[in-house]
Amino acid sequence: MNWNRAFKIQSGAAGSGYESPADVMIAVMDKLGMTSRLVAAARERESNRADRLFNDPFAGALAGEEGRAMMAMTESVPRQVGASAPTENPYLSIRTRFLDDVVQGAVQSGIRQFAILAA
Repeated sequence: MNWNRAFKIQSGAAGSGYESPADVMIAVMDKLGMTSRLVAAARERESNRADRLFNDPFAGALAGEEGRAMMAMTESVPRQVGASAPTENPYLSIRTRFLDDVVQGAVQSGIRQFAILAA
């Protein structure tokens, strides 16, 4: 899979030949940009859950259709060998809540500055 491509949904394009997100991969964004949209889509989904761990009111706008399509495509493949059904990855939501709690605690303790380093 080439992660240097973005997914562009062309809804209602009669005769376009686009059947799935994988069919409409168009090189428009680098992999860092697409990763940010994928993460935003996951944050949007978590924010819409009744039992959400956090709320991100900007996630949907940042994800866009490209991020949602990429998330749907990546989750359409089972994560475990031998699994027959696709599964949702809860890691991002758990990690986000943990880091939010750590940062909030540090701020309440008086820290005035911190840095987030890219992975």
